[in-house]
Parts: sequence; structure tokens; C-alpha cells
Amino acid sequence: MKTLIIISLLFLTLNGFAQGNKIIIDDQSSIINENIKSRLIQVLSAENISVEEFLDYENRCEFTFFYLEKENSELKLTGKNCEKEIIGEASFSEDLKLADESSIGSVIAKEIIAIAGTGSSVSGKKTKSASVFKNHHDTRYFFAPSAFNLKKGELYYNTSYFLVHDLQYGVTDNFSIGMGTTIIGLPAYVTPKLSIPINDKVSLMVGDLFIFGTYGVNFAANIGYGGVTLGSRSKNITLAGGAIVSTEAGPAPVFNLSSTLPFSNYFSFVTENYISTDLFGGFSGIRIITKTKDVQSFQLGFTYFGSVFNNTIVLPGLAYTVKFGRVY
Repeated sequence: MKTLIIISLLFLTLNGFAQGNKIIIDDQSSIINENIKSRLIQVLSAENISVEEFLDYENRCEFTFFYLEKENSELKLTGKNCEKEIIGEASFSEDLKLADESSIGSVIAKEIIAIAGTGSSVSGKKTKSASVFKNHHDTRYFFAPSAFNLKKGELYYNTSYFLVHDLQYGVTDNFSIGMGTTIIGLPAYVTPKLSIPINDKVSLMVGDLFIFGTYGVNFAANIGYGGVTLGSRSKNITLAGGAIVSTEAGPAPVFNLSSTLPFSNYFSFVTENYISTDLFGGFSGIRIITKTKDVQSFQLGFTYFGSVFNNTIVLPGLAYTVKFGRVY
């Protein structure tokens, strides 16, 4: 009986230790492929560190978060806890890419083990300025897309006025597809997008917005577009253009100018503007990212539309967004 109790206590201790060593890796450098990931998991598993694909947000403090990104000519690994405090950092020469995949996985795993083992914040890095902030809302403005893409497996939900509902899914790191409709299902739309990153400051995109009537309504419209986003993921401008073809009218050009200008990590000015022949419209306002749950945000401002030659209608603008997935 005593032996059974000791074994049970040992099992519970080990099980609790394993649960407290769950990690999420956000590879913003795109260095980790399937082979490197397999080696990472192998090395980390030997240390009772579990690499998770999805986050249980309600129990996010059971996880340690690691960000791998390019910084000048180096690769930088940053670990943070659920309070967004940095608990450790490591840098690798860009020459690491020249090593074999098994070695790359082992080297990164070794640094993760060292950082995960600290268990507390690095001295002098508990201030907000030391927090690792990730902008989860860089793929869209109010409705218009940017040339940044969702990561594979990420799901993004957006609603405007709680009347129009929209879902976008990252099929790969460079291709996403979405769909949306109103609360009555009229109309509905499908919108695929291919993102082509050129460098840290320039990304291209091509996509399509196909709108169709539902419940027997005979209406359809299609907007094929292309565009470029200039700037960082938090501060950028997007220029896009395309053509509208619908069952109600012939082809017409449409142009879009959108931008995000941050005041801080959690407040930004957001604007998107469209013009087509003599019509124009758009949204301008602020994006508020909630500090306690930075995967969700609110967009508050004004929507406007009308004719270039007539009066403009201005209405309050309201949207809510939240992202689900594997890296937050």
C-alpha cells in the first residue's frame, strides 16, 4: 500500500511538471521546417518540455512563449511568460541556416531548454518596454486586407456592427481563404488571398472577392485585386487596385488606400478608402487592442460613402475582431 502511494505521488509530481512545461513557438523567421521541428520536439521531449500547436487561453500561464525572428544579420530567440515579461533571450548567427537540419533543431532546442529552466523574468526586464508585443491584427484594416497573411492554422473572426460576420483561415503561411455573410445570409462572399513577402518592409498580394446573393436572389459581383503593403506589421500603408464586375453593371475600376498608424502597442489610427468611377467610401477611426487578451480588438470610428459629385453619408463605424490559432 505504501509503495502504491509513493508511485501515485511520483506520477502526479511528474505529470504536474510536464503540464507546467508547455511551450508555444512562433517562428517569424521561417527557419523551422518539418524536419527541424521534429528534431526540436525530440530534444525537448527528453527534458519534459512539450511543444504545443494550440493555446488553451484560459490556462495560458501553463505555457511559455518563444519568438524566433530576424534581427539585422542574426536570428533572435526570445522567451516570455504569460505576463509578457521576457524570461530569456538568445542570438544565433545567420550562418546557422547553413548547418544541417538536425543540428539546427538541437541548437535551438538547447537555448529553449536554458530559457525555460529559468522560471522567472530576467533581471531588469520586468518593465512594459521589455515585453514582447506581437501585432495579431496586421492582416486587415476595417474590412480591407493588407498584404500580410495569417500563419498556417490561424483563424481570424471579424464582425462589423455585429451584423456582418467574417472568417479568415490561414491555409499556409502565404495563402488564406475566407468567407462571410450577414445575419440573414444575404448576401455572402468568398475571398482567397495570396501573400508574397519581398522583404521586411515590402509585401505583395493578389486576391479575389466574390459576392453572391442567397436564398434565391439573383445577384453576383466579383472583385479581382492586387496590391502592395509598405512598412512594418504595426505601421504601414497599402495600395491596391482591381476591377468590379457584377450582374448589375459592367466592369469598373476600383482603388484602395489603407493605412495603420500606431500611437502605442494597443492604440492605432486605421483608415481604408475606396474609389470607383464617381463613387467613394471607407472607414477611419481607431483600433483598440485589449491588453489582457491581445488577440482581440475593437475598431471604432466612422464609415462614409457617396458620390464624388453628391452629398456623403457618414455613419458610426464599429467592428470587433479576435484571432484563434497556434501561436498566441
